[in-house]
Amino acid sequence: MSMVYTTIRIDSELRDELKKIGRKGETYSDVIKRLIREASIASGNTDERTRISALMPSDLG
Repeated sequence: MSMVYTTIRIDSELRDELKKIGRKGETYSDVIKRLIREASIASGNTDERTRISALMPSDLG
């Protein structure tokens, strides 16, 4: 299955923060997915945790 991409506009400050948070080899999508997953886990939202975990590459989990 081919991945479909889209463009989102963010300000340069947020882009810089994503760069700082990112790990070597992570795309912006990877960073955002990881942050969503971590926030879901922290909030105890198990439904969201399950859904987001399915989106995560296995080497980032």
